[in-house]
Amino acid sequence: MATELAELLTSHAPGELKNNSRILLTPSGSAAVGIALKIARACTGKYKTIAFHDSFHGATLDSASLSGQELFHRGMGSLMPGVVHTQPPSTRNCTECMNDECIAACATSIENLIDQDDIAAVVAEPIRATTVHRIPTEYWKRVRSACDRNGTMLIFDEIPTGLGRSGKLWATEHTSVTPDLIVIGKGLGGGIFPQAAVIGREEFNDYGPTPVRELALGHYTHEKSPVGSAAAIATIKTVLEENLVARSSSLGREWLTTYREKLTAMKAVREVRQIGLMLAIELVCPELTDRVMYECLNNGVSFKIGGATSIILFPPLNIDTKILFGATDVICEAIRDQSIQMNVSKAIASSNEP
Repeated sequence: MATELAELLTSHAPGELKNNSRILLTPSGSAAVGIALKIARACTGKYKTIAFHDSFHGATLDSASLSGQELFHRGMGSLMPGVVHTQPPSTRNCTECMNDECIAACATSIENLIDQDDIAAVVAEPIRATTVHRIPTEYWKRVRSACDRNGTMLIFDEIPTGLGRSGKLWATEHTSVTPDLIVIGKGLGGGIFPQAAVIGREEFNDYGPTPVRELALGHYTHEKSPVGSAAAIATIKTVLEENLVARSSSLGREWLTTYREKLTAMKAVREVRQIGLMLAIELVCPELTDRVMYECLNNGVSFKIGGATSIILFPPLNIDTKILFGATDVICEAIRDQSIQMNVSKAIASSNEP
């Protein structure tokens, strides 16, 4: 089963990884991130890692060290050394470029870090799942080029975005570059069994100052679980055979149109962003976002909050449309009702007074 899963993954891997990659299976996404870091260190002979502020890469100590959210560092004491956090692209009011949204020029800061020549890897989501922001392809091309000239690995974390979520089989396909390693998980086991994996370039199987085959990267007791492999094979085949990638793209656009029609007149809504079946509704303040979340929970709809002010929605790829648009109505009603209760329009007007 594990061999069949590995063959299926490499035959559908994106870009230069297709039919030219090796697969390492792990029982969780956090464990996959840890293995990817070990590969980067072994193959480059370096140990520092760059990640983005406000990112999330897992809950184990090594993956939490990469995560750029202070919540997961609080009270933990010393974290994994060598992690450097930098400003993510596509951030409102970016301090790097002074534009409302980041542009490719914002890659200058991360290029300067990579050019220090002691960086083993850059770990990032190809699309920022924590806030549903698309990153310019020119940004990734500049990062890829900086990694190439410094012997640094580019690792894409596709745990939340892979297997059709973005409207393409891999969110990597939106970037116009091929990373050295891809980490996948979450939906790989179909939501019923924990299964994750690392997809890496074939050449890294015997590469670097200390070839990987001569090192003990570590293994996990249940990494090659027959049940997990079977669940992952069934998931991938279902996504492909039921055309869920195309459905993610078309249904996502329809979903975005519905939200915009319902929310356009609401001053409490700053922006609605959508990529495939990932959607973010950015509200004007954290207090309103929290109130909307608890109101929705009372009415049976659950979601995460990203960047303090964005409602983040990741429904199943095969979700029934009645359920999807029913939840949409609940969320829109909650935004309207809580905006009225907070008198958001008055608060916005007051904040704009000279």
